[in-house]
Amino acid sequence: MKTVLVALCGMIAAAGLFGAGTAEAKMRETPRIGVMGEEVWTVGNNGACRGSIHAGLQNDPRRPGIAQVTLRSRGFTSDNCRAVIKFVFHNTVAPFNHERFISVRGTRKAGTVLARKQYWIGSGVDLVSITSNTPASKGVSYYIAIP
Repeated sequence: MKTVLVALCGMIAAAGLFGAGTAEAKMRETPRIGVMGEEVWTVGNNGACRGSIHAGLQNDPRRPGIAQVTLRSRGFTSDNCRAVIKFVFHNTVAPFNHERFISVRGTRKAGTVLARKQYWIGSGVDLVSITSNTPASKGVSYYIAIP
């Protein structure tokens, strides 16, 4: 028992030396199980604005219930083309199914951040989806765990 206690105290002390813990926490990728990958495909404006968007979800353990959606361009057919992205999440607050719309302007340059938005979705396990609101698209869905 004494050996286990000494080992546990040593691990806690070592973690403190390396800055582990919520005092050093910041936005990090949210644990999730993805359905249909990480890419949102969008086709709209009579085919003039086709492209792909990488969807990312982050959270900060110091801010329970908050999720940050980051949308990055993977390349569009033209610069400055418009797309509307729909972020849907579910929780125990009526009407239970919540929709948020994010307007973005696509760019040919891959890696460009198109939008970064934070939403309170509540703590616990949730199902979220991110799709394009254009005539044709492929979206993504995740089962996530928010502290």
